[in-house]
Amino acid sequence: MTKEDVLAKVREIRPNEYTDEWALGQLEELEQRVLRELMDGYLIPEAGEGLLVVSPYDGIYADWIVAQIDLANGDYDRYNNQMQLFNTRWEELGRHISRTYRREKPSVYRL
Repeated sequence: MTKEDVLAKVREIRPNEYTDEWALGQLEELEQRVLRELMDGYLIPEAGEGLLVVSPYDGIYADWIVAQIDLANGDYDRYNNQMQLFNTRWEELGRHISRTYRREKPSVYRL
């Protein structure tokens, strides 16, 4: 999925007045969060020019941006519903990463 694909899906799901630059900023924020919170410490192949998250987990991008639109619009019921969808995909993505990729360094447990 490309950034343009994400923007098109967001426009389809939740038509809005926000600029593409704003939506791309939200997308970049999520990409950094995925790197920092889910992929850090794992040996994951380079994504190349595309987005980090691949199918079937890439719906997380539209979920995030749509939720941010709802939040910006003050539509808290829609925001909460969208964040529930996002959180479900986030957890699925985290499980996928931990099942699929090897850690760079083994975890060390101390008593």
